[in-house]
Amino acid sequence: MSTVIDADLIAALVVPFSYSDQAPQKIVAWKRAGRELLAPVLLEYEITAILRRTVFAQWLTTDLAAEAIGKIPSLIANACHLRPIHTSGRFVGPTGLATPKPMTHTT
Repeated sequence: MSTVIDADLIAALVVPFSYSDQAPQKIVAWKRAGRELLAPVLLEYEITAILRRTVFAQWLTTDLAAEAIGKIPSLIANACHLRPIHTSGRFVGPTGLATPKPMTHTT
């Protein structure tokens, strides 16, 4: 059985939410149960948006949010069946196919 990891769960590993103490326990329990943990392609961007909102709400300082952003690739790789293939944040899933690089617009 597969479980898709939500961005809030990964963000809870670095942001002190009310459920942050439960996040690692949930991931460990799913792994012990043999679940395949997957992540949506845009997970790192969703986590970054959560961190931006926590800074705006003054729950985190910009320094702590920047430190958390640096941890995102390893948190995703450790929690889910994705692994970073280089520092641009692209990930390879269980099929071995790389997720597409974000499009850039030129004028």
